[in-house]
Amino acid sequence: MKRKPPPPPTPHTLEEQVEEIHERLVRDRHSELYGLLDVLGNRRRMMWLNFTSGVARGAGFFIGVTMVGALLLSGLALAFNAAASHMGFKDLTLEQAVRAAVKKFDEVQHIVEKTKEEAAADARVREQTEGHPQPDSSEPKHEDLALPPQPEPPR
Repeated sequence: MKRKPPPPPTPHTLEEQVEEIHERLVRDRHSELYGLLDVLGNRRRMMWLNFTSGVARGAGFFIGVTMVGALLLSGLALAFNAAASHMGFKDLTLEQAVRAAVKKFDEVQHIVEKTKEEAAADARVREQTEGHPQPDSSEPKHEDLALPPQPEPPR
């Protein structure tokens, strides 16, 4: 087991303390500079760091938006429930109101789809009857209804 070297003796004079602080600052600046040059000099590492930081920011944004949205929706539900009970609807909650609205929407959507199907069926029947008229023996033929040629009116 390695033992840590004993800490350097603490400087006693003001000049020695200033010199110690100066050496630490220079050493820290050099290590920061070399670290920055190491990241900037290696494209893959720089791209990986940018990617991971972007993922972290995106995840943080998603979690934050989710929490704020949940708080807003819960506040809306509380306000709706309080307003409904104040108006005399003691047994009505926002959840029940939303479920009823969704059920009515589904009913209306079903009615619309049924009406569209009926309209399409009517259109198909009309196309079939207009495209192929049924001959009726009681009506005179088209040639019998033709008028003789008429003279042109004077101008």
